[in-house]
Amino acid sequence: MPHAKNYFTLHRPGHLRRILGNITMNKKIAVLLALAAAVAAPAAMAKDIKIQENSAGLSEQLTENLAATAVSMGVKEPLSIRKSADGVTISGSSGTQCNIKLNDGKIAGVSCK
Repeated sequence: MPHAKNYFTLHRPGHLRRILGNITMNKKIAVLLALAAAVAAPAAMAKDIKIQENSAGLSEQLTENLAATAVSMGVKEPLSIRKSADGVTISGSSGTQCNIKLNDGKIAGVSCK
């Protein structure tokens, strides 16, 4: 079979236009989705997570990061954050509970059930 571009150009010019038209439309859709994500991302990040109980004694920034991690793993608000032997345990109104291991104030492991 000859080169695809030459084949479509010589034998089926309508097919080449359809293929190129689809690529252009896909690029337009990709750009629109990227713009929508860029607009939606700050609004999603600005949402405060409701913490009902926090007895872990960690910094506010670390607590917010751990809470956001737990929510992304399926724990429903309001959250309860408690210190455990090797990190924190975060639970909420759902049955999901996350055990987050910490090492020098950084997340070393996440286990959610």
